Amino acid sequence: MSHFTKVSKAKIKSKAAFLAAAKELGFLEVKGKLRGYNGDTRDAEVVVRKSGCPYDVGLVKGSEGTYDMEADWWGVNQHCTDAANQFTQLTTKCSIQQTYAKQGFMVQTAEQKDGSIKLTLTK
Repeated sequence: MSHFTKVSKAKIKSKAAFLAAAKELGFLEVKGKLRGYNGDTRDAEVVVRKSGCPYDVGLVKGSEGTYDMEADWWGVNQHCTDAANQFTQLTTKCSIQQTYAKQGFMVQTAEQKDGSIKLTLTK
């Protein structure tokens, strides 16, 4: 029985933003298949792994040129608390930073008390 699930609210357009978010969370890109419970594997276009964690997070080709973020989230959460939400939030932040930096904006980030991230753009 597969335990892989995708984060339905996260439609990722930028591999680079996903990889930047993964790095912030202590994950590194690896070559190979997405690893999950009981040795199950799945193909993914991008796979990231955290040292000591036997479960991976990956990007799987979705619809309309986007990627779905997939993992055995129960296993990943044992090594990275609230991983799906953190990946979603940080990927969004990194995507905004990359997009606006290309347009000449300086992007400052500040984590709020409620855990949200405030982005300030200046030119």
